[in-house]
Amino acid sequence: MVWQSTPWADPLLVSTVVAATLAVFGLLYVLLVRGDRRVTAFATLMLGTAVWTLGYSFQFASADLAGKRLWATVSLVGEAIVPAAWCTFALVYARREAWLTRMRLAALWTVPALTVALAVTNANHGLVWRETATATAPGTGPTRT
Repeated sequence: MVWQSTPWADPLLVSTVVAATLAVFGLLYVLLVRGDRRVTAFATLMLGTAVWTLGYSFQFASADLAGKRLWATVSLVGEAIVPAAWCTFALVYARREAWLTRMRLAALWTVPALTVALAVTNANHGLVWRETATATAPGTGPTRT
């Protein structure tokens, strides 16, 4: 993969580090201290955010099309996790845990699971991205004299 420096990648990498750090500390807290559902839901949300921002920043930094496709897929995994994790965290934080039965959690996480499965297997069916190409903005390509 060919990498290029862009002004958008660095702030996204900083947010990736912050989200990943919060996710790791949250998961360590749950595993070592006590199993708090609020912290578990928050750590899942931060993990999804870290994956999303990591993929998005590397998508900006990648200069070739194959790299952009790979990191777009990684980014889509995070994009699929965040809404369901956010809803779960909001319900747990608001003390509406009774609403989160196994059946409702399964229903809530079905669309993200299908989205990730479709994104990972996109080369076989093209349902997520039919075709990918790079484009240049007007005036940024080679100049003619």
